[in-house]
Amino acid sequence: MQVDACRVGMLQTNCYLLYNDETSILFDPGDEPQKIMRLLGGRMPDAIIITHHHHDHIGALPDIVKATGVPVYASRVEAPKITEPDPPQIYASMNYEPVEKVDVLLEDGEVFRIGDIELKAILTPGHTQGGICVYDEADGILFTGDTLFCGTHGRVDFPGGDAGQMVDSLKKLMALPDEVAVLPGHEAPSMIGAERTWIERL
Repeated sequence: MQVDACRVGMLQTNCYLLYNDETSILFDPGDEPQKIMRLLGGRMPDAIIITHHHHDHIGALPDIVKATGVPVYASRVEAPKITEPDPPQIYASMNYEPVEKVDVLLEDGEVFRIGDIELKAILTPGHTQGGICVYDEADGILFTGDTLFCGTHGRVDFPGGDAGQMVDSLKKLMALPDEVAVLPGHEAPSMIGAERTWIERL
């Protein structure tokens, strides 16, 4: 399994491509669709997974869906805010036209397959109500969106944010092995073991 990444938009959101010889999955196409298409390197992704609805994680989603026609995955809780973005004034200023639907609605703890890649959705409210982390157990990779960063966590002062839920979500992730790679929505990667000490003090 391989992971490639590029940083897009003013907030330098990490957009990831998880792939092997048979399957490729795009995470959080936040902006700069042409840059994301270069990331794909000619591959046709099998799916797009959205960790949460904020504009810096879905800004290029409509363009990528139009270009590829592939299904969109997100949590059942978060999906309505992807198809009807909130707050609307931010998206109106971007001339953003949302996708019509989220094709696959994920539940907390759901194990699902895309091609020959098996993943697990972990609901992690705190930054948003329906944000998810996505765990590739076979390869020890966790895509954390804006829940867990290197040495810190996502903001909880946006609408839908909740500090108590964030603490619960971070501690939930500590059930994973130390060697699991953390691929966050912003900044540098880390590992569960490297984040454990400060999270256990919360």
